[in-house]
Amino acid sequence: MNKRIYWILIFLFTTFSFTTIYIVYLTDIVSERILIQYTTLPLMLAMLFYTYKLTAKLISDEPEIILTKDSIEIRNFTELDRSKLTNYKWSEIKDLKIETINNKSSLTIWTDFEKKTFNISGLERTPDEIQELIRNTM
Repeated sequence: MNKRIYWILIFLFTTFSFTTIYIVYLTDIVSERILIQYTTLPLMLAMLFYTYKLTAKLISDEPEIILTKDSIEIRNFTELDRSKLTNYKWSEIKDLKIETINNKSSLTIWTDFEKKTFNISGLERTPDEIQELIRNTM
């Protein structure tokens, strides 16, 4: 994952959340608008929770792709349980392709049973570097 982007997002979300909470609840700027006061707190708490999840992800520093001589393990960005890895044995993989479309990189794996696409845009390594690592591992 690209840690610099995550740290920037964490800083922006935290600053925005606390600034909004301060303006809405501790100043007289929006004291007349009750609807804003009732909707701001849940929205800002949700943003702070998302910031907490991003921070936990950075601190855990878990790899997104693990290459071994026998298999490739990929952490799916869309999974709710990020502790689960999708494991593919090299013998099961029929084809593997890395492509970039509209500045978004993806890794597509074909097996006998499925075709699975993983978003790899947020990784620190470029698609060419990942392709080279996969080629050297296989």
